[in-house]
Amino acid sequence: MYRGDVGSFWLQAEVHHGGKRKRSAGLQENDSRNLTARVFRLTIRLDESYLGNLTGFFNVPGLFGSIPYQSNGYIGVDCADVLVAARRKWVGKEDSKDFNVSMLVNAWPKVARFEMRGGNPSEEIAWGEKVKPGDLIAVRYRPTGSFAHIGALYADSNENGKLDGGDQMIHAGPEALQINFLRQGSFDGDVVILRPPRG
Repeated sequence: MYRGDVGSFWLQAEVHHGGKRKRSAGLQENDSRNLTARVFRLTIRLDESYLGNLTGFFNVPGLFGSIPYQSNGYIGVDCADVLVAARRKWVGKEDSKDFNVSMLVNAWPKVARFEMRGGNPSEEIAWGEKVKPGDLIAVRYRPTGSFAHIGALYADSNENGKLDGGDQMIHAGPEALQINFLRQGSFDGDVVILRPPRG
């Protein structure tokens, strides 16, 4: 889903003057790693918060199994890598460690765990008390499976003070980063809420 207000935008300039042509780097300079960092990129974020940094990744192509080089460079993201890359931008630390969903569930602080069906938790989860915007939501679809998908809670969209299907989250995979409602079922299963660490 393309966003024009926030996200990343790549620009190429071309000037014709006196029979000569000059241009900045563009698609012509792609290499084996895809879009080169020499192409001018403008990234607009909602704000400087964790979620704000995450909004800078709108318009970056979805890429299953992306690696830190791709996510840190705004070249391609999947569900876990985009959340890690946003945290790296938020805390101002770059590193090359690659994370999958299960690794994040094991590494980052947990604030809640419950079952979710139709976007509704099996227990009442209060916004502001147990969860807040920017907390991560990871799901295991089968009881014996691994945690397979992850996103970030975005807003108590229906403003009822409790987490439910009428609330929104941001996630990527297999498509680019997008905002969806929890009722759409992407997180139905065994759910863990994580809080991205600041340090």
